[in-house]
Amino acid sequence: MRAAALAASLAILALSACDTPSPAAGGSVYKAMNGRRVVPLREPAGAFEVLALPGDAGPQFFCAAADYAYTMRGARPVDRVVIVRSAGDSLTHPGTRGVAFRIMSRDEAPPLDGVYLNPRKQGEAATIGHARQLCRRPVSWFGDD
Repeated sequence: MRAAALAASLAILALSACDTPSPAAGGSVYKAMNGRRVVPLREPAGAFEVLALPGDAGPQFFCAAADYAYTMRGARPVDRVVIVRSAGDSLTHPGTRGVAFRIMSRDEAPPLDGVYLNPRKQGEAATIGHARQLCRRPVSWFGDD
């Protein structure tokens, strides 16, 4: 009986360790308002990674990046989140996909290139204000939340 309890405890401990950032991460995990996890990176300086959920596209990545930038880093609505590493294997959580972003001022960021928000395009950018609007739930006209 004690062996089974010990085995169960070790299994729970092992599973809980899976949700912690690897040594490549520069800090603790932040849960964005859309449920995506955001992990600070050591390199490049000031960068952070948004971890994907199945089916994620540009709006989900940019929403989480902007929420983190605004809430945790004090970015202004006119600042931009810019992709510094396009969608691919996560730098912090093996077996997961992620996109790395950096916060830039309007003056240092590349010019905005429409509203497509392609997570596979390095240099793609959105203002914090615009990207945070992507986090809002759509209004249901039929009352079916």
